[in-house]
Amino acid sequence: MTSTYPSVVLLLDPAVSQDRLPSFNGFGPFFPAVRKPRGVSYIHRSFLACFSLLPKFTERVDVMSLDISSQVRIFGSQFHSFRLVNAYSINSADCWFHYVPPENLFPNTGIPHLVVGDLNIHNPFTDPLHSFSSQAVSSSALYFELAALGGFVLLNSPGVYTRFPLSGKARPSVIHLAFANPLLFPFVNG
Repeated sequence: MTSTYPSVVLLLDPAVSQDRLPSFNGFGPFFPAVRKPRGVSYIHRSFLACFSLLPKFTERVDVMSLDISSQVRIFGSQFHSFRLVNAYSINSADCWFHYVPPENLFPNTGIPHLVVGDLNIHNPFTDPLHSFSSQAVSSSALYFELAALGGFVLLNSPGVYTRFPLSGKARPSVIHLAFANPLLFPFVNG
């Protein structure tokens, strides 16, 4: 399937107006059944015509997964399915505890697996020119360690900002991250 438009769009912390999510022509939303979902996956109807989708929701409203499968092999591989995880992890009041634990993001699966999200973790791997507190590095290290143990590779380019604050007081940062497991990495690295 070739197209000039995206087939999957992941939106984090969407603006909900009058209990309604934003709508986009040709896209259908998948999200947890809560009043204000943390993450929404919009899938284009042409994509749905080619692939089967199984949304997975847990008691966590800040993480959702989509298992995407096809009758034909995907990515030119032996696989007929892959998993997409969309997460929005905010910090607790003390800023060093994250609400989405790393074990919820980096499971050991036998299929290609992509984890994306606003993880709100700060680490020299993602922003090498910024000086972080030892608490921030220690908190984020748990995510990078568990990702590495599962063979997940960070897809972000170090130092390329993903968040640009509207106020002049805060600096840009790298908090939106993407990780691919070893089964998916060869197909997204290029």
